[in-house]
Amino acid sequence: MAGKEASPSDHFDLPADRKSVLTRKSYYRDNTTSGFTDARTITGSLDGKPAQKTCWEAHHIICEHAIGDRSFDDDAHKDYVEACLWITDWDLNNPKNMIGLPLRKAFKAGYVAQDVCCHQNDHNTKGGYTDECKDFMQVQIWNKLKKGQKFHTTDPQDIERFLVGASRHFDNALAARAARNGGTAQSWAKRHDTTWPLHATWYLPLSMAAVPVPRSPGVNTAAMTGVFSRI
Repeated sequence: MAGKEASPSDHFDLPADRKSVLTRKSYYRDNTTSGFTDARTITGSLDGKPAQKTCWEAHHIICEHAIGDRSFDDDAHKDYVEACLWITDWDLNNPKNMIGLPLRKAFKAGYVAQDVCCHQNDHNTKGGYTDECKDFMQVQIWNKLKKGQKFHTTDPQDIERFLVGASRHFDNALAARAARNGGTAQSWAKRHDTTWPLHATWYLPLSMAAVPVPRSPGVNTAAMTGVFSRI
């Protein structure tokens, strides 16, 4: 009809089958080949309790929540972004969006010899890694695709480039965070050394967040062993 404004779907043809995979799938662990991927199990006793558990988890660099919690100003914006996502050949579970990260029990068991953040530190907390990821995706991807829809300057298939770039951005961020204070391994090993100049911020490299929550190094069990031996 003359004078009718084109809908988002009029800008490009949508295939019958969705190309993108935006939710967690069963193969995501098998796709995790980088980072800390030690699948050994902790057996025997851990903190005085029986234990037999894996000491690592597979982490989606661009979190499922950061994709799923996308928001829009209006229906036209939503329709356009959803159409873009439909034709995008990108999998949330692809190897380049996966990294293995240790759990706290891995540090306690002495399994971590490389500089990687702990998957349980400042991940899903307020202002933590997931919130950072959500904010980044909203500003850098969803909002920019709205501009493309309005001014016809963004190729819908560019979203794949945006998603790959976002994944690379946070992969680099995690590597940089794990290198704080000379690295995770050093900070964990020296967390009880009060003569170490960085002792007060020992927790920085273990955190997944840009602004970590301060943490106590806990009880120095090695020192306590010496005390008990003299009793």
